[in-house]
Amino acid sequence: MRRPTYARLPEATHPHIAATAGHLITTMRRSSCPAALDLLLTAAAALPAEVPEGKV
Repeated sequence: MRRPTYARLPEATHPHIAATAGHLITTMRRSSCPAALDLLLTAAAALPAEVPEGKV
């Protein structure tokens, strides 16, 4: 899960996420978005790095 990641993002580069990290972590516990994101990223990682010519 990526929820703990919110708390580790540097405020200098992610000020809005850093400012709301506590709220995001609390809210995301009840959300299905992390599970859907995990499925999406797993599927994307399983795709070939390059699409063979003519297979688009």
